[in-house]
Amino acid sequence: MHSEITMNEIGLSRIGPACPLQTAGEDLLFDRLKSLFFVYLMSVYYSPSIGRALGLGDTNIRPDMFVMVLAFAILIFTPRDLPQANRVEWIGVWLGLYWLSSLVTALVSLAFLGGQVAATIAPLTGVLKPLMVYLIFFLWVRGSSAIQRLEMVYMGLLLSMPLMLIAIGQFVNFPHVRDISNTYYGHIGLRGGTLVLQMMLGGRACSTFDGEPNQFGTFCIIALSCCTVAAIYIRKRSMLQCGLFLAFALTLFGLLLSWSRGAMGGLAAGLLLIAILTSPLRWMKIALGFLLLAVAVGPFLPLASTMRVIQLATLRNQHGAPIYSEREAIWRANVDLWKKDPLFGVMGVPVPAPDNLAIGLGSLTGISGLLMMSAALSSAFWMGLSQFRRWARIARERSDPELLARCALNLMVAVTTLAVVVNGASAPTVIEPRVLEPYWALVAIVTAPFAGLAGVAIRHTGSARSAAHDGMGVNAGIVQQNS
Repeated sequence: MHSEITMNEIGLSRIGPACPLQTAGEDLLFDRLKSLFFVYLMSVYYSPSIGRALGLGDTNIRPDMFVMVLAFAILIFTPRDLPQANRVEWIGVWLGLYWLSSLVTALVSLAFLGGQVAATIAPLTGVLKPLMVYLIFFLWVRGSSAIQRLEMVYMGLLLSMPLMLIAIGQFVNFPHVRDISNTYYGHIGLRGGTLVLQMMLGGRACSTFDGEPNQFGTFCIIALSCCTVAAIYIRKRSMLQCGLFLAFALTLFGLLLSWSRGAMGGLAAGLLLIAILTSPLRWMKIALGFLLLAVAVGPFLPLASTMRVIQLATLRNQHGAPIYSEREAIWRANVDLWKKDPLFGVMGVPVPAPDNLAIGLGSLTGISGLLMMSAALSSAFWMGLSQFRRWARIARERSDPELLARCALNLMVAVTTLAVVVNGASAPTVIEPRVLEPYWALVAIVTAPFAGLAGVAIRHTGSARSAAHDGMGVNAGIVQQNS
């Protein structure tokens, strides 16, 4: 792409040094799209652990689930005119079938495999969550412009910066962060809390992700994938780009502090896809930025973090064995459980954390659930990739902010999906709490039908017939995308 999106075009020109907080506050209060997204992300980013650590009580009701129920109520009681899609929304279909197959799994486990009712409820509601998140945001943003949605993604990236600051605070043993971590992990009887504190003292950070550095690493690659794509489309020397660069730098540092080799491998795969799909000049600028940041933060990293990068490059751990050898016993235990019911899996039976997306899906929901989730992820990747290529071809001949925003959004989905799937070699990623929420929200925000796009000539699709075949509605020379 030879054009870039400016601050004025994404609606941030009013934010200036005089009243940035007032303007941002007004947007969050009165902008329907931003308000739900802001509240939901805050409930996901800053988990109930923070409230418990501050002495605000202990509860099993997650705030993000409450937001989902509230959003359903809003959608039911405040109907709006929504553009109709002229194709099947296959991602939602696959996620729905994934939950239905999981329901069968729960019934089979309870009836024949010794599953416990109380232990079955949590995973059963957990497998419903991707569908819930996808449907809510799909319906919520449907009919909005790509520029509005891109602004939501930028807001999510900027809101994540405190997460990185908390991780850095854990790394440098900042007093307030240390006190909250000690309170949460040391005084409420959290299983493995002592090990988590020892891990932090060794230089490994998990931010607010409940002692799970691999979850934190997965979140970092989602944010970094979006930041990298955003850097391609935002005008240089703008205030927004400065904020994104800061978010990028902090998130990269956070990823390295997580020590997550799988997340680092996922990021490398995502960056390779960006290099293949974008112009060499733009890719060289991004690669140079990565190199400069790596040189800048390298001296501040613990030796163990640097060694994890080397282990990923050599595929050998510190003992010279294959890096997957540390997880073989856990994988074997989950596969043995999976063998009890290969088709539907087993639910409600205690088992070690799978530390692998495919094995986790198989042991929990069987081959049926594995196939349904694989189809959903494949649909998300292919839709992002194909839509990016379509709009990129049109944008080469016609510079339009809306076109460029659609390119950016679809590329974000393709890159992020590839990154989390590659990371799935060592983590459950898209079915993991605190990680699945931002991923499926991003997929829904990008794949919901857009508002009409004026002024795009039919010649880019060859003919009106091919345009209709590609999923675009043509009316008096105007193209409206419904994908």
